[in-house]
Amino acid sequence: DRSALLVPAGEPEPMAAAIGRLLRDRVLRRELGSTGAALVRARYSGQRLAERLTSLYRSLDAHRTAS
Repeated sequence: DRSALLVPAGEPEPMAAAIGRLLRDRVLRRELGSTGAALVRARYSGQRLAERLTSLYRSLDAHRTAS
């Protein structure tokens, strides 16, 4: 699944071409938008953040009690 069109940094022509492609291709726009939104929800959900923070705090606590 694709979530973006990649272009070289600092290259305005490929960026303009990618934008033009998105303006012309509604199906591609929707595909990239849907995939990108799902990716953000999966990586940055409240549940995911809570899991990462819990893991971090457990790691810090284990380090503290081992010292």
